[in-house]
Amino acid sequence: MPIKKLSKKDLAVDSTAICDVAFLLLSFFILTSNSHESTNLIQTNRPAISSHIISDNFDLIPVNVIIKRNKVYLKIDDNYLKKQVLIRMKTKYGVKLTGEEVSRFGNISSFGDSIKSLKHFINNFRTITEKDMQGIPIDETKKNEFSNWLSEIQSVDQNNNGFKCKFQIDADQAETYHIIELVIRNLQFHDINQFSLLTRPAMRSRR
Repeated sequence: MPIKKLSKKDLAVDSTAICDVAFLLLSFFILTSNSHESTNLIQTNRPAISSHIISDNFDLIPVNVIIKRNKVYLKIDDNYLKKQVLIRMKTKYGVKLTGEEVSRFGNISSFGDSIKSLKHFINNFRTITEKDMQGIPIDETKKNEFSNWLSEIQSVDQNNNGFKCKFQIDADQAETYHIIELVIRNLQFHDINQFSLLTRPAMRSRR
């Protein structure tokens, strides 16, 4: 039986449906892509423990206090919480920020500068490194800047969710006890007596 040859007309494909599908896929990836500027600017070498119970899940707790080189940083995963807290802080300290700058701040994962320097930090974020940040000012009084961040974070979260958020301490293993004690004291100023200390599993020696 002779094989019928297909004409060029028979091989023609309607590209309309393909274009529609491609457009839908493109829209999906744009809308679902992560808008964070960075996962985390500050990386720590956490202390090692031999226990099998390791607290190492950033997504479950929205606020991390990062300690490195005797400096204090904050990492807030909840973008809405972060922007609302910044609005309160800029009002408290008389710092002028545009709505666009506040919005951009919401997409920045971690930060560690004085509230007075945040405008420069937000507008130059892509070129700023960990070493460029001076750390959030902290001292032994209850009215220091770090303490005020804690206060506003708790207040906003209480209003939004009906409860105060939890905290994690992510301290580099090279840090001195003094700075860690200072952070804990500031947490206790606001009745934050329960928090997690992030660690890493210790390497087991081969016998």
